[in-house]
Amino acid sequence: MLLKYPNAKDIAKSQFHSLVNLLKSTSRGKNGSDKAKEIRNLARKSVGVYVSAKILELRHTIKLIQILDDEIVEIEKNIKSYMQELHSPIESIPGISFRRAAVIEAEFGDFKRFSSSDKILAFAGLSPSNSFRKMLLWRNVALDICVMLCS
Repeated sequence: MLLKYPNAKDIAKSQFHSLVNLLKSTSRGKNGSDKAKEIRNLARKSVGVYVSAKILELRHTIKLIQILDDEIVEIEKNIKSYMQELHSPIESIPGISFRRAAVIEAEFGDFKRFSSSDKILAFAGLSPSNSFRKMLLWRNVALDICVMLCS
């Protein structure tokens, strides 16, 4: 909507049916003539300032967002294709989407390099002994900082 009507002045001057159709299409049918009437009346009462530079900036920002959205779709297609080629067993875990599986694969790499599940857990920082050691380390660092600040 902001691409076609970037300010209140444009909305106020718009043809009613054009505004209704735009609202219906962008809201997937949720908004129609009532919302268009409301928006147009509010735009007519608006005291906003028309600044052409801001409109240009807004249009460029919207177009940039659209380009980035298209790139995200393309990247996700490539990731999905790669994950299908990989036949990762991670995707068979309930609740793990292809995106999450791709992140796990990228973080861990080849699981065959780990000799046991304990090593995988330790690598992920989920091993109880590893977590306990980290907790003790951070507790000692916190104590050292308190000693420095209190002295």
